[in-house]
Amino acid sequence: MEAERSRNNQLPSIRQQTHNRRGGTQTKTYSRKRVDALAAPRQSMRIYTTSFPNPITWGNQTAINPISSGALQAEPTVRLESLSQPKKDFLNHELLADEYDVGSCGRESSIWYVSEPAKNAVASGRTEALAQHRTEMSLHLENKPREMHEVGSCGRVSPVWDVTKGAQRCEDRERTAYLAKPKAAHRDYQAPRTDHCVISDAAKKANCSARVEQLAQAKAYDTGPFREPEWVVSGEARRATASERVQQLSEPKKTAKGYRPCRGPIWQVHLPPMDGMSSKRVEELSIPIQRETMDHVQFNPDAFTVSRNALKAKPSARIEELAQPIERK
Repeated sequence: MEAERSRNNQLPSIRQQTHNRRGGTQTKTYSRKRVDALAAPRQSMRIYTTSFPNPITWGNQTAINPISSGALQAEPTVRLESLSQPKKDFLNHELLADEYDVGSCGRESSIWYVSEPAKNAVASGRTEALAQHRTEMSLHLENKPREMHEVGSCGRVSPVWDVTKGAQRCEDRERTAYLAKPKAAHRDYQAPRTDHCVISDAAKKANCSARVEQLAQAKAYDTGPFREPEWVVSGEARRATASERVQQLSEPKKTAKGYRPCRGPIWQVHLPPMDGMSSKRVEELSIPIQRETMDHVQFNPDAFTVSRNALKAKPSARIEELAQPIERK
Protein backbone atom coordinates (compact mmCIF):
# COMPACT_ATOMS: atom_id res chain seq x y z
CA MET A 1 0.00 0.00 0.00
CA GLU A 2 2.79 2.46 0.86
CA ALA A 3 4.54 1.67 -2.42
CA GLU A 4 1.38 2.30 -4.44
CA ARG A 5 0.69 5.54 -2.57
CA SER A 6 4.22 6.86 -3.16
CA ARG A 7 3.97 5.81 -6.82
CA ASN A 8 0.74 7.77 -7.23
CA ASN A 9 2.18 10.87 -5.58
CA GLN A 10 5.27 11.03 -7.82
CA LEU A 11 5.49 13.80 -10.37
CA PRO A 12 5.52 12.77 -14.05
CA SER A 13 8.87 12.55 -15.73
CA ILE A 14 9.97 15.06 -18.30
CA ARG A 15 9.67 12.43 -21.02
CA GLN A 16 6.71 10.11 -21.01
CA GLN A 17 5.52 7.60 -23.58
CA THR A 18 1.86 7.74 -24.53
CA HIS A 19 -0.20 5.43 -26.75
CA ASN A 20 -1.95 6.97 -29.71
CA ARG A 21 -5.14 5.78 -31.38
CA ARG A 22 -3.33 3.91 -34.14
CA GLY A 23 -1.67 1.55 -31.68
CA GLY A 24 1.82 3.07 -31.76
CA THR A 25 3.74 4.84 -29.03
CA GLN A 26 4.67 8.49 -28.97
CA THR A 27 7.16 10.23 -26.67
CA LYS A 28 5.78 13.44 -25.16
CA THR A 29 8.30 15.98 -23.85
CA TYR A 30 7.27 18.53 -21.18
CA SER A 31 8.55 22.10 -21.22
CA ARG A 32 11.56 22.66 -18.94
CA LYS A 33 10.55 26.33 -18.40
CA ARG A 34 7.11 25.28 -17.24
CA VAL A 35 8.58 22.80 -14.76
CA ASP A 36 10.94 25.46 -13.38
CA ALA A 37 8.07 27.96 -13.05
CA LEU A 38 5.94 25.46 -11.13
CA ALA A 39 8.86 24.53 -8.88
CA ALA A 40 9.59 28.14 -7.94
CA PRO A 41 8.17 29.27 -4.54
CA ARG A 42 5.25 31.63 -4.49
CA GLN A 43 6.24 35.28 -4.34
CA SER A 44 4.69 37.72 -1.91
CA MET A 45 2.41 40.39 -3.41
CA ARG A 46 3.42 42.98 -0.81
CA ILE A 47 5.50 45.95 -1.90
CA TYR A 48 9.09 45.50 -0.86
CA THR A 49 9.85 49.19 -0.33
CA THR A 50 7.00 49.78 2.13
CA SER A 51 6.80 46.43 3.94
CA PHE A 52 10.01 44.51 4.38
CA PRO A 53 13.07 46.76 5.09
CA ASN A 54 11.32 49.47 7.13
CA PRO A 55 7.56 48.94 7.60
CA ILE A 56 5.68 52.21 7.10
CA THR A 57 2.57 53.12 9.06
CA TRP A 58 0.05 54.76 6.79
CA GLY A 59 -1.87 57.83 7.94
CA ASN A 60 1.00 59.98 9.25
CA GLN A 61 3.47 62.35 7.62
CA THR A 62 6.37 59.89 7.51
CA ALA A 63 8.10 59.88 4.14
CA ILE A 64 8.53 56.59 2.29
CA ASN A 65 12.13 57.38 1.31
CA PRO A 66 14.43 59.60 3.38
CA ILE A 67 14.96 63.10 1.99
CA SER A 68 18.50 63.73 0.85
CA SER A 69 20.59 66.64 2.13
CA GLY A 70 20.83 68.07 -1.39
CA ALA A 71 17.04 68.30 -1.64
CA LEU A 72 16.86 69.99 1.74
CA GLN A 73 19.47 72.63 0.72
CA ALA A 74 18.13 73.23 -2.80
CA GLU A 75 16.53 76.59 -3.70
CA PRO A 76 13.00 76.38 -5.12
CA THR A 77 12.01 78.08 -8.37
CA VAL A 78 9.65 81.03 -8.63
CA ARG A 79 6.84 78.73 -9.75
CA LEU A 80 7.22 76.45 -6.75
CA GLU A 81 7.18 79.43 -4.39
CA SER A 82 3.99 80.66 -6.06
CA LEU A 83 2.30 77.28 -5.73
CA SER A 84 3.39 76.87 -2.10
CA GLN A 85 1.64 80.05 -0.99
CA PRO A 86 -1.44 79.31 1.19
CA LYS A 87 -4.89 80.35 0.06
CA LYS A 88 -5.79 83.95 0.92
CA ASP A 89 -8.07 84.37 3.91
CA PHE A 90 -10.69 87.08 3.31
CA LEU A 91 -12.16 86.84 6.83
CA ASN A 92 -11.90 89.90 9.04
CA HIS A 93 -10.15 88.43 12.06
CA GLU A 94 -10.25 91.68 14.02
CA LEU A 95 -14.03 91.82 13.77
CA LEU A 96 -14.23 88.12 14.54
CA ALA A 97 -12.15 88.44 17.68
CA ASP A 98 -14.09 91.44 19.00
CA GLU A 99 -17.71 90.93 18.02
CA TYR A 100 -18.16 87.21 17.24
CA ASP A 101 -18.09 84.00 19.27
CA VAL A 102 -16.44 81.37 17.12
CA GLY A 103 -17.49 77.77 17.75
CA SER A 104 -15.18 74.79 18.06
CA CYS A 105 -15.64 73.94 14.37
CA GLY A 106 -14.55 77.44 13.21
CA ARG A 107 -17.94 78.57 11.96
CA GLU A 108 -19.40 81.97 12.82
CA SER A 109 -21.66 82.20 15.84
CA SER A 110 -25.32 83.14 15.64
CA ILE A 111 -24.51 86.31 17.66
CA TRP A 112 -23.96 89.07 15.11
CA TYR A 113 -22.56 92.53 15.32
CA VAL A 114 -25.02 95.39 15.98
CA SER A 115 -24.11 98.70 14.43
CA GLU A 116 -24.11 101.99 16.37
CA PRO A 117 -27.04 103.54 14.41
CA ALA A 118 -29.15 100.50 15.23
CA LYS A 119 -28.35 100.89 18.91
CA ASN A 120 -29.37 104.60 18.91
CA ALA A 121 -32.52 104.12 16.79
CA VAL A 122 -36.04 104.67 18.20
CA ALA A 123 -38.41 101.64 17.96
CA SER A 124 -41.78 102.02 16.34
CA GLY A 125 -45.09 101.36 18.07
CA ARG A 126 -45.48 97.97 16.37
CA THR A 127 -42.00 96.89 17.42
CA GLU A 128 -42.68 97.82 21.04
CA ALA A 129 -45.98 95.89 20.95
CA LEU A 130 -44.24 92.79 19.64
CA ALA A 131 -41.49 93.14 22.23
CA GLN A 132 -43.96 92.92 25.13
CA HIS A 133 -44.01 89.59 26.98
CA ARG A 134 -47.10 87.44 27.10
CA THR A 135 -49.58 88.48 29.80
CA GLU A 136 -51.75 86.25 31.94
CA MET A 137 -55.23 85.21 30.88
CA SER A 138 -58.19 87.35 31.92
CA LEU A 139 -59.74 84.29 33.59
CA HIS A 140 -57.09 84.47 36.31
CA LEU A 141 -57.35 88.20 36.89
CA GLU A 142 -61.09 88.89 36.69
CA ASN A 143 -62.39 89.41 40.26
CA LYS A 144 -59.92 86.81 41.57
CA PRO A 145 -56.74 87.58 43.42
CA ARG A 146 -53.56 85.95 42.22
CA GLU A 147 -52.93 84.22 45.56
CA MET A 148 -56.04 82.05 45.24
CA HIS A 149 -54.70 79.99 42.36
CA GLU A 150 -51.65 77.95 41.56
CA VAL A 151 -51.03 78.51 37.86
CA GLY A 152 -49.19 75.70 36.10
CA SER A 153 -46.50 76.07 33.44
CA CYS A 154 -49.08 75.92 30.60
CA GLY A 155 -51.19 78.76 32.05
CA ARG A 156 -54.17 76.65 33.13
CA VAL A 157 -55.78 76.92 36.54
CA SER A 158 -54.54 74.43 39.13
CA PRO A 159 -57.08 72.16 40.90
CA VAL A 160 -55.93 73.61 44.26
CA TRP A 161 -58.59 76.11 45.42
CA ASP A 162 -59.31 78.17 48.49
CA VAL A 163 -61.59 76.69 51.15
CA THR A 164 -64.03 79.09 52.78
CA LYS A 165 -64.11 79.75 56.52
CA GLY A 166 -67.64 78.43 56.81
CA ALA A 167 -66.65 75.09 55.27
CA GLN A 168 -63.74 74.85 57.68
CA ARG A 169 -65.96 75.44 60.81
CA CYS A 170 -68.94 73.28 59.84
CA GLU A 171 -69.65 69.96 61.56
CA ASP A 172 -69.55 66.64 59.71
CA ARG A 173 -72.76 64.77 59.04
CA GLU A 174 -73.17 61.15 60.06
CA ARG A 175 -73.34 60.07 56.43
CA THR A 176 -70.21 62.06 55.55
CA ALA A 177 -68.26 60.53 58.43
CA TYR A 178 -69.38 57.06 57.35
CA LEU A 179 -68.25 57.64 53.76
CA ALA A 180 -64.91 59.03 54.93
CA LYS A 181 -63.97 55.80 56.68
CA PRO A 182 -61.52 53.58 54.77
CA LYS A 183 -62.69 50.23 53.49
CA ALA A 184 -62.24 47.55 56.15
CA ALA A 185 -61.01 44.02 55.51
CA HIS A 186 -63.16 40.93 55.97
CA ARG A 187 -63.57 39.68 59.50
CA ASP A 188 -62.03 36.31 58.59
CA TYR A 189 -59.12 37.86 56.68
CA GLN A 190 -55.67 36.85 57.87
CA ALA A 191 -52.61 38.78 56.83
CA PRO A 192 -49.85 36.83 55.06
CA ARG A 193 -47.36 35.27 57.41
CA THR A 194 -43.78 36.50 57.22
CA ASP A 195 -40.90 34.23 56.31
CA HIS A 196 -39.27 34.75 59.70
CA CYS A 197 -41.27 33.19 62.50
CA VAL A 198 -40.70 34.12 66.15
CA ILE A 199 -39.61 31.26 68.41
CA SER A 200 -41.06 31.39 71.88
CA ASP A 201 -38.89 31.47 75.00
CA ALA A 202 -40.39 28.19 76.24
CA ALA A 203 -39.29 26.42 73.07
CA LYS A 204 -35.79 27.86 73.43
CA LYS A 205 -35.48 26.66 77.06
CA ALA A 206 -37.10 23.22 76.58
CA ASN A 207 -35.06 20.00 77.01
CA CYS A 208 -35.21 17.37 74.27
CA SER A 209 -36.17 13.82 75.16
CA ALA A 210 -33.91 10.85 74.55
CA ARG A 211 -36.02 9.80 71.54
CA VAL A 212 -35.76 13.22 69.89
CA GLU A 213 -31.98 13.24 70.36
CA GLN A 214 -31.79 9.76 68.85
CA LEU A 215 -33.80 10.83 65.79
CA ALA A 216 -31.68 13.96 65.43
CA GLN A 217 -28.54 11.93 64.95
CA ALA A 218 -27.32 11.71 61.33
CA LYS A 219 -27.46 8.29 59.75
CA ALA A 220 -24.01 6.71 59.54
CA TYR A 221 -22.91 4.63 56.53
CA ASP A 222 -19.96 2.29 56.35
CA THR A 223 -19.13 3.53 52.87
CA GLY A 224 -19.26 7.21 53.80
CA PRO A 225 -21.80 9.92 52.91
CA PHE A 226 -21.97 8.77 49.29
CA ARG A 227 -22.64 5.24 48.09
CA GLU A 228 -21.32 3.73 44.88
CA PRO A 229 -23.88 3.08 42.11
CA GLU A 230 -22.97 -0.64 42.25
CA TRP A 231 -23.22 -2.60 45.48
CA VAL A 232 -23.09 -6.24 46.51
CA VAL A 233 -26.44 -8.02 46.87
CA SER A 234 -26.58 -10.34 49.83
CA GLY A 235 -27.17 -14.05 49.42
CA GLU A 236 -30.40 -13.99 51.40
CA ALA A 237 -31.85 -11.41 49.00
CA ARG A 238 -30.87 -13.61 46.07
CA ARG A 239 -32.51 -16.75 47.54
CA ALA A 240 -35.65 -14.90 48.71
CA THR A 241 -39.00 -15.86 47.15
CA ALA A 242 -41.52 -13.16 46.27
CA SER A 243 -44.99 -13.37 47.79
CA GLU A 244 -48.16 -13.74 45.73
CA ARG A 245 -49.00 -10.07 46.28
CA VAL A 246 -45.61 -8.92 45.00
CA GLN A 247 -45.94 -11.16 41.92
CA GLN A 248 -49.44 -9.80 41.31
CA LEU A 249 -48.18 -6.19 41.47
CA SER A 250 -45.26 -6.98 39.16
CA GLU A 251 -47.50 -8.13 36.34
CA PRO A 252 -47.89 -5.55 33.53
CA LYS A 253 -51.22 -3.86 32.95
CA LYS A 254 -53.36 -5.74 30.43
CA THR A 255 -55.57 -4.26 27.76
CA ALA A 256 -59.35 -4.46 27.88
CA LYS A 257 -61.18 -7.42 26.43
CA GLY A 258 -61.91 -6.99 22.74
CA TYR A 259 -59.21 -4.32 22.25
CA ARG A 260 -57.73 -4.10 18.77
CA PRO A 261 -54.54 -2.21 18.03
CA CYS A 262 -54.55 0.67 15.57
CA ARG A 263 -54.34 -0.37 11.95
CA GLY A 264 -51.29 0.91 10.13
CA PRO A 265 -51.54 3.11 7.03
CA ILE A 266 -49.88 0.35 4.97
CA TRP A 267 -51.40 -3.12 4.95
CA GLN A 268 -50.99 -6.22 2.89
CA VAL A 269 -53.51 -6.85 0.13
CA HIS A 270 -54.73 -10.42 -0.26
CA LEU A 271 -54.19 -12.37 -3.45
CA PRO A 272 -57.86 -12.65 -4.62
CA PRO A 273 -58.33 -8.86 -4.86
CA MET A 274 -55.02 -8.55 -6.66
CA ASP A 275 -56.03 -11.16 -9.27
CA GLY A 276 -59.57 -9.79 -9.71
CA MET A 277 -60.76 -7.83 -12.75
CA SER A 278 -62.44 -4.45 -12.30
CA SER A 279 -65.66 -3.63 -14.12
CA LYS A 280 -65.98 -1.00 -16.86
CA ARG A 281 -67.76 1.34 -14.45
CA VAL A 282 -64.89 1.15 -11.95
CA GLU A 283 -62.38 1.82 -14.70
CA GLU A 284 -64.46 4.76 -15.89
CA LEU A 285 -64.60 6.24 -12.40
CA SER A 286 -60.87 5.70 -11.86
CA ILE A 287 -59.99 7.98 -14.77
CA PRO A 288 -59.00 11.39 -13.30
CA ILE A 289 -60.85 14.50 -14.38
CA GLN A 290 -58.75 16.62 -16.68
CA ARG A 291 -59.52 20.32 -16.38
CA GLU A 292 -58.01 23.09 -18.38
CA THR A 293 -55.72 25.54 -16.63
CA MET A 294 -56.60 29.19 -16.13
CA ASP A 295 -54.07 30.13 -18.79
CA HIS A 296 -56.35 28.51 -21.40
CA VAL A 297 -59.70 29.26 -19.75
CA GLN A 298 -59.15 33.02 -19.56
CA PHE A 299 -59.02 33.23 -23.37
CA ASN A 300 -62.31 31.31 -23.74
CA PRO A 301 -65.25 33.78 -23.64
CA ASP A 302 -67.82 30.97 -23.12
CA ALA A 303 -65.99 29.33 -20.21
CA PHE A 304 -68.37 30.59 -17.53
CA THR A 305 -71.63 30.80 -19.51
CA VAL A 306 -74.66 28.58 -18.98
CA SER A 307 -75.67 26.45 -21.96
CA ARG A 308 -79.07 26.86 -23.64
CA ASN A 309 -80.18 23.35 -22.69
CA ALA A 310 -79.51 24.14 -19.02
CA LEU A 311 -81.53 27.35 -19.29
CA LYS A 312 -84.52 25.49 -20.90
CA ALA A 313 -84.43 22.55 -18.48
CA LYS A 314 -87.22 22.14 -15.91
CA PRO A 315 -86.15 21.23 -12.37
CA SER A 316 -87.79 18.40 -10.53
CA ALA A 317 -90.17 18.85 -7.62
CA ARG A 318 -87.47 17.93 -5.15
CA ILE A 319 -85.07 20.58 -6.51
CA GLU A 320 -87.82 23.22 -6.35
CA GLU A 321 -88.50 22.19 -2.76
CA LEU A 322 -84.82 22.52 -1.82
CA ALA A 323 -84.57 25.84 -3.62
CA GLN A 324 -87.15 27.45 -1.36
CA PRO A 325 -85.60 29.81 1.24
CA ILE A 326 -85.82 28.92 4.91
CA GLU A 327 -88.43 30.96 6.76
CA ARG A 328 -87.12 32.06 10.12
CA LYS A 329 -89.20 33.82 12.73
